Amino acid sequence: MNIERAHSDALVVNQLPDGSKVIVDPTNQTVFALNATAGAAWDACSDPTTLAGVTESMRRSLHPQINEELAQEAIQQLQDKNLVNMSGLPAQASRRRFLALQRCRLSCR
Repeated sequence: MNIERAHSDALVVNQLPDGSKVIVDPTNQTVFALNATAGAAWDACSDPTTLAGVTESMRRSLHPQINEELAQEAIQQLQDKNLVNMSGLPAQASRRRFLALQRCRLSCR
C-alpha cells in the first residue's frame, strides 16, 4: 500500500490558519479547497508513505483518535481529485466509510 503526491511540483499550496489548505494547479487552473482533515492527509504524503504512515501523521497533527478508516477516506478523496496516487488499497463500502466521508469533506472548485 503505497501513497504519494501526484505532480506536486506544479501545485501552489496555501496553508490557512485553521489547518485547511487551498491548492492551485496552474496547469489546468483548478483550485482545490481542503479542510483541516484533508490538509493533514495531504501533509502526510509529503514523501511516499503507507496508509499506516498517513494515519500516524494525522494522529500527531490533528487528533490521537484518528483511525485508519478516516485516513483512508481522506486519501481516497485526494486521489479522486488526482492530488495523490495510491496502490494496493482495498475499496470498502460500509456505514463507517460513509460517516468518515461526511467528516472528511474535500471540495473542488
